[in-house]
Amino acid sequence: MYVPIQKGLARIVGVTQTKFGSQMPFPSSIIPKPWAKLGRDCRYGRTACRAACDCRVVSSLSLIGHSADVGAVLQALLERPIIARRLAALLGRSGLSEADRQRLVALACLHDLGKVNVGFQNRATADLQPRAGHIGPLYALLCKGSPTIADALFGPGSLEAVEHLLSIGKDDAPWVAILAHHGDLKRAGGVEARLWQAAGWLCY
Repeated sequence: MYVPIQKGLARIVGVTQTKFGSQMPFPSSIIPKPWAKLGRDCRYGRTACRAACDCRVVSSLSLIGHSADVGAVLQALLERPIIARRLAALLGRSGLSEADRQRLVALACLHDLGKVNVGFQNRATADLQPRAGHIGPLYALLCKGSPTIADALFGPGSLEAVEHLLSIGKDDAPWVAILAHHGDLKRAGGVEARLWQAAGWLCY
């Protein structure tokens, strides 16, 4: 089921996955921005590449494409009654309404939202600074970011808009669970404004 969904989304959002020839030099100019996944021809093996690696990039997947893929997969999974019932039970409900399903799919699409920060995007190239992960910086921004900081970085009312979308401070258990998709959330650190400065490929 997943492969047809992925191909269909690729047609909708455009070319989201790029593969490079084995003899080509590092093609940083054609990595989609913002990117979500990079495949590398790593001399240490795939595990090392997931953590930190400056080996040659051989494939990439855009953040838009990855987000659409994940949302489509969850939408398909929610059509399975047993999965829908278990998620409803975790939310303390007898069942999932259509609105619940749509919200869960939307939140799943946003699970890697933190990857738009400049520090994460810099990880595509070995010599770019600053460097950062994708969960901690976003968690800090949502927990400790002030409207003044957010307005300066992204425009007036931006933090309030994100908080409303994610139901921060209200029914935010689904979003917190999705944000913790790599494990328990650590205590939020300080907001690093430089990680969220607009770049040429970021549209705020």
